[in-house]
Amino acid sequence: MKNWFIIYRDTFRAFSNFEGRSTRLEMWNFLINNIVIGTILILLIGPFAWIFNVVVFIASIGLTVRRFHDVGLNGWFLIGLFIPILNLLFFAMLYFFKSDPGTNKYGPNPYGI
Repeated sequence: MKNWFIIYRDTFRAFSNFEGRSTRLEMWNFLINNIVIGTILILLIGPFAWIFNVVVFIASIGLTVRRFHDVGLNGWFLIGLFIPILNLLFFAMLYFFKSDPGTNKYGPNPYGI
């Protein structure tokens, strides 16, 4: 298994990749690392930490589309994350639903099952 830093780095490198699939591990890794790094930046540089948030938001778009692909949904479901109440369902799907077993129309299972 890759370590957390490599998974986090690879997520940023794939910011413009809207093809294929991403795992729950990638989503949780991205979330937890961003909370930790964001908190440290707020403590160190205060008002300028928003720059980090913009970069994270841009990187999260590709990751979120790939995660929707992993559960068998179109990447356009990303729009649902901006609709109150509906976004709770979509966040649950992203962070808790298992990957589609085997290959789906977006590619092979990232777990290789």
